[in-house]
Amino acid sequence: MNEQKNALISVYNKDGIVEFASGLIYLGWKIFSSGGTAKKLVESGIEVTDIATIVGGNAILGHRVVTISRELHAGLLANKLSESDMHELQDLALNCFDLVCVDCYPLKEEAKNPNSTLDSVIEKTDIGGPLMIRSGAKGNRITICDSRDRMVVLKWLQTDCPDEEDFINALAAKAEAYVADYVMTSAMYRGGGKYYGFVGEKICDLRYGENPWQKSYGLFKTFGGGDDPLSLCNFQVIAGQFGHVNWLDLDRMLQTMTHIIAGYHKNNLWKNMHQLNPGQSPYVAIGAKHGNPCGASISSTPERALMDMLDGNLTSIFGGAIMTNFVITQDLAEIIRNYNSEKTKRILDVVVAPGIDEEAKQLLRRKNDSCKMAINPALLDLDIDCLDKEPIFRKVRGGNLVQQNYDLILDLDADYISKYGITKMPYGQDLVNLVLAWAVCATSNSNTIVLVKNKMLIGAGVGQMDRLECCDLAVRRAQNAGHDILGSVACSDSFFPFSDGPAKLIDAGVEAIFTTSGSVKDQDTIDLCSERNVPLLMIPNTIGRMFYGH
Repeated sequence: MNEQKNALISVYNKDGIVEFASGLIYLGWKIFSSGGTAKKLVESGIEVTDIATIVGGNAILGHRVVTISRELHAGLLANKLSESDMHELQDLALNCFDLVCVDCYPLKEEAKNPNSTLDSVIEKTDIGGPLMIRSGAKGNRITICDSRDRMVVLKWLQTDCPDEEDFINALAAKAEAYVADYVMTSAMYRGGGKYYGFVGEKICDLRYGENPWQKSYGLFKTFGGGDDPLSLCNFQVIAGQFGHVNWLDLDRMLQTMTHIIAGYHKNNLWKNMHQLNPGQSPYVAIGAKHGNPCGASISSTPERALMDMLDGNLTSIFGGAIMTNFVITQDLAEIIRNYNSEKTKRILDVVVAPGIDEEAKQLLRRKNDSCKMAINPALLDLDIDCLDKEPIFRKVRGGNLVQQNYDLILDLDADYISKYGITKMPYGQDLVNLVLAWAVCATSNSNTIVLVKNKMLIGAGVGQMDRLECCDLAVRRAQNAGHDILGSVACSDSFFPFSDGPAKLIDAGVEAIFTTSGSVKDQDTIDLCSERNVPLLMIPNTIGRMFYGH
């Protein structure tokens, strides 16, 4: 029974659909379709049976009702292994479908459109498509909802359908996820903020979670995502096996890297960078430990960027993570391994760059591939629009907190920034230092104070319980690393509740401070900086507070 194989094809994305249908015809399949898909196939010389002929009439209600019929869904839901089901279809003169190739109207695109309305979103909300996809999945049919899978399925059919049960089940699972994601889009838009969620698609398995005794469920991307070139799914692991903490470090360094580049372009800092042309990005190197930058530098040469980043804190970077926006060559790998490392070759846990030469890879490699390496060419092309704009989820017991991402870009020319004694601050390098300090501070765990000098991070007091301790720790770290603090700039991720913190920074040699305003004691800080002849920039706490991962 049912020797003839029938395919139901109704797609919005018609790229390659003619080739797919032609391949099925060559294998002896019969094609059923409707609307625009049927028209395109017929115009290409493919014989098509219109779905309207099997559902008791033509499309109605402006083509909104075509495939919602028992005649069609019976052919999708009937159990092909059940003789009674097959006889019933035969008695009713209904077709049994073996393959469903269906996608939906572009609801996500319409929901993201700033000019969308409830009516326009409803108009783009597909009903027949999700119904056919779910019927196909439940009926254990070959169900295709992703245009990228069409030729995969065709090749599978051409090779006698190996591992058939697993193959069809994987397609069905993807189809269910596709519909869930589609419906979630509608719920979020129509709910006006009451509902929020995402469907995840696993990128890779991980051995364990944050700690070895915690089970990992894997790294997931947003279903259907990956268009963002900086999405973690677009980083290619070329050495070792990234674990939970390694991926977190990569993501944290990516936040710092993109903030540095976005701030650089926003403030036209190429004017203050030697050898760089208008619009050209600088060379940036970041070193991180436990997610926070322990070294960061911005330079007009990759060699200098690496050396300054390492010099930031030669102790902390040992066993840490590095990210650059330039390809790591053999010569640069030599710097990473040996620069200012007299006793032993420097070892690292993670190295991420746009590319890593084979010779560099061998130099950086550790026993058992303990140095994990990943590349992404998109790191070469960062610009002012490189920040992550997607909302952030944070697990709390019984649910999640959801917030806007860290997508503020510092604009030193903004009229809401108060500038005290700024005429005394030499422009040029100090502006570069201020933006670098802001980018590092804004992507380090609050509470934070950072010190920057000569376009490199020299000290950071991160995650402390009071701001005075942050200042003290930043100063001590800089001093312990052998840096001369005189002439440095400081950045605070929130306002100073008292002037004791700024006083400690100024006493240590800080010559400019960037902070937020909002404390009842702001005037004390302003007066102190004025008395000590230290330029002070203040951005309102409600606009520019830099709490990160609080």
